[in-house]
Amino acid sequence: MFYPMTDEEKQALIDKQHRLELSRIALANGCFLECLNHLERLLKEESLADGHLVQMGWTAFVVSYTRPFTDNNYLGQESSKLIPQEYRALHDRVLNTYRNECIAHHDPTSLELNELIFTMEDRAFRLDPLRYHPKIEELRECYAMVEAVYHKSVERFGKCLERFPEVEHFPDGYYRFRLHAEKGSEWEPYRQKSMKQV
Repeated sequence: MFYPMTDEEKQALIDKQHRLELSRIALANGCFLECLNHLERLLKEESLADGHLVQMGWTAFVVSYTRPFTDNNYLGQESSKLIPQEYRALHDRVLNTYRNECIAHHDPTSLELNELIFTMEDRAFRLDPLRYHPKIEELRECYAMVEAVYHKSVERFGKCLERFPEVEHFPDGYYRFRLHAEKGSEWEPYRQKSMKQV
C-alpha cells in the first residue's frame, strides 16, 4: 500500500539531497585541486627525468581525478556533464583506459599499457613496476581539462551553497559541515589542528 509523503517528509528528503550534493561537490573539488598539484609537479622538467617519479605522480593524478566519477556507496558520483565537450575523449581515456585497465585493475590484453620491464644487472633480473609514461603533451592536456572541470565544479558549489543562506553571516575562519547533523546544526566552527597536535 502506498502512503503519500507528508510535507515534512518531502522537505527532509530535499534537505538530505542538498547535503549530499554539497558534500559530493566539495569532495570532488578537493580531488581536482590534488590533480592540479600532481600535474604541476609532473610538468617540471626534473620530475620527468625520473621514471619512478613520473609513475607515482601519474598514478596519483589518475586516482584523484577519477575518484569523483566512480560510484561512492553513499555520496554517488559526479555527472559527466561536468566535463566540457572538448575534453570528453580525454576524460574517457583517463577513466576507462588508465584507471580501469592499467591502475585500478590489471588488463593483460592492454600490452601497450602493461608490459613487464626487466633489467639485467650482475646476472640478476630486476623487475621494474608496470608503468605507463604519458607524453608531455598529454600531461598539458590533462592539466587544461582538470582546470576546466574544476572551474565548472566551483560554480556548482557556489550555487549549492545558496541553499544554505546561514553561511553568509559566518565570520572568517574554519567550519565543519556535518552531513548527518540535524537541520540547523550542520555547520560548526572548526579549530584546525597544527601538525604537532595530530
